[in-house]
Amino acid sequence: MGKITAYDFSGMPEEVIDFKDDVVRIINFGKYASQVLYNNASTPTWSGREGENVMSYVGAGGTFLAYNFYWLNSAWRYTTFGGAT
Repeated sequence: MGKITAYDFSGMPEEVIDFKDDVVRIINFGKYASQVLYNNASTPTWSGREGENVMSYVGAGGTFLAYNFYWLNSAWRYTTFGGAT
């Protein structure tokens, strides 16, 4: 994700400058939350928001599958990774 470039806010009310600083801090340094489903290999049951991401881990008998579901173009898409523990 790119950084927001600097703009000149001199002469603006302090409240506007504080709001701008909060927005810049969130966008430039913020983290996003992602749900994690455990032992659930099925597609999420809710309609997502564009760009929403859900991870799911399924483990059994020394092997695991990791699903990365993402909401794109009004549908859940996914990638799968498998391995052994």
